[in-house]
Amino acid sequence: YIEQYRLAGGDPAWRDLRGMYVVPGADDVPDTIVWIDRTRLASSLLEAVPDRPAATPRPSPSPSPETSPSPSAP
Repeated sequence: YIEQYRLAGGDPAWRDLRGMYVVPGADDVPDTIVWIDRTRLASSLLEAVPDRPAATPRPSPSPSPETSPSPSAP
């Protein structure tokens, strides 16, 4: 792969994607993606969307050791 394109947030809108191409942007203008699906021809400016960070496993706190009451002086 040279580049991979996907919709942000797992959007299923490209389920019926028939074809696409990218028009390079100039200087500070982002690239444009053009695609066709079963019912439409559409285009959009490409924006980088960071992946959601995976949940970081956190250790569970260990239970506190059971303690016996200490006798108190009367």
